[in-house]
Amino acid sequence: MLQPPREGIVRLELRVAGYRWIAETESSVSEASWSQALPLNMRAVQSEWSGAVMDLFDGSRLAIDPSAEPVPFQYPGLLVYEPRIGRLALCFGEGRWQDGFGPMQAIPVARITAGLDRLEEFGRGLQFVGAQELMISVSDEGPSEASIVDDVGDEGRSIEIGLGDAVALGMLLEHTTPGLSAALGALLPLRGKATNTYASGPLTRFWNEAGGAEGVTTVEAEVAPTIPPRRDDRPSLVDGSRSLAAPGYVYYMPSPPWNGLRIAARGATVMKSALPGGGRSPLVPVAKLMGDWRAFGDVAANLRFTGALPMFIRFIE
Repeated sequence: MLQPPREGIVRLELRVAGYRWIAETESSVSEASWSQALPLNMRAVQSEWSGAVMDLFDGSRLAIDPSAEPVPFQYPGLLVYEPRIGRLALCFGEGRWQDGFGPMQAIPVARITAGLDRLEEFGRGLQFVGAQELMISVSDEGPSEASIVDDVGDEGRSIEIGLGDAVALGMLLEHTTPGLSAALGALLPLRGKATNTYASGPLTRFWNEAGGAEGVTTVEAEVAPTIPPRRDDRPSLVDGSRSLAAPGYVYYMPSPPWNGLRIAARGATVMKSALPGGGRSPLVPVAKLMGDWRAFGDVAANLRFTGALPMFIRFIE
């Protein structure tokens, strides 16, 4: 069941070409600013320079909090705003909003969390159908059955993750990646410490106390998921490994000698090889954070300054 939005958060409804999604706003835009701007009648158009991003034209300007910071990478379902040009964009895959001169100053203003497969389906089709009328309005309803169908199978056993003095609730993705998630569950409880990774942006690394000098956690299972294939046989956003880590997920990196768990508790980022000239390392989602995990994210954000902090992962009794 969809939780009521947190105080100061506006729930938005996005409709286009028979699709419908619900998004919750970020603190970067006030309720008053949304009230003045909505409803927005826009045109969704494929971005010319960005992968998996659609530009939204003809929107009203939003008043952005001066303390709001842009994000270098965008993840599926993220609605972002560029204050300099007054334009919104919506990411439907692993994207990076940019123009011909480089990345845009993309400030997160809202996030869709359900129906991401349908969002990808719509976004990929834009190059064939051209501009589509898209409306953003206030909604006080939960997502429709059609919009949450992609998330129904993400249920699994509940866990909690402790970092310093913060504890976040989570859930194993035992439908999305059943082999790895079940194998991770067989290892719980896990104890160790956490640091911020280097060369990979805002990504928390778990150092398993039983994992030797590199703190590895070895999860022995098939990486490929077993969920039913899509009609067009294309990989889904929830299938297997990826290179971009979206906030709110626990990932397994299967690449030795640093194989183990990484947690995106802040912004989206990519896991890069620390070796000169190395590329991105694959990440497989095995759990997701649930509820309000902002306190956990705040502790993770300060790991560079505090140094390593105790961390545990265990089932909720």
